[in-house]
Amino acid sequence: MAPRVTSEYSDFRKRQIVTAAWECFADKGYKETTIRDIARKLKLSTGIIYCHFKGKADILEAVQECGRTNTEDVLDRIALEKTTPEAVREIIRAVALQMPVASRRRNAKAAIHLWAEAIKKTSYRRIYIKQYRLVERAISRIVSEGVKRGELRKEINPVAFAAYLLAVISGLQVQLVLNDVLDPDRYSEDIAAFILDRLWGKD
Repeated sequence: MAPRVTSEYSDFRKRQIVTAAWECFADKGYKETTIRDIARKLKLSTGIIYCHFKGKADILEAVQECGRTNTEDVLDRIALEKTTPEAVREIIRAVALQMPVASRRRNAKAAIHLWAEAIKKTSYRRIYIKQYRLVERAISRIVSEGVKRGELRKEINPVAFAAYLLAVISGLQVQLVLNDVLDPDRYSEDIAAFILDRLWGKD
């Protein structure tokens, strides 16, 4: 009889696979990454990967779910603990770090590879849109509360600003991938300072 695999061990192994897959997506792109690449990174057999996931598309869904859950938790914490200006600074810093790899630049690289796939495949585009709407709604709520508390100008449109901030974050990701000399932390701090000091100054 085969030994019983506990749910804790299975979850641990799945997290390992998801992290390794995201690193492979960053290095090679989603299309070029194979199950064998992911298994090789973990020094496992492909059979073990298939014990936990049906295939690469299933792994991608798990990666996105990991990012969605982490992002949702971070945004909820920010909304409860921060003033609105502090929250905006934290969102710029933290949102791109909620994927499995603890590297802003590598996360950006993997994300851009998946953007390219989303252009071609509707299923991937749905995943992207789901993630986008989650963050957009959270930012809109944070901004709306800031307006109510008098921290921000009354004329600010929360939905429009959420779209603007997400566009800024996407642009930051592109720059981090294309420009190796940029310091990710300093760059995001400079952008946050510009938004807060130039655009959100109260009357």
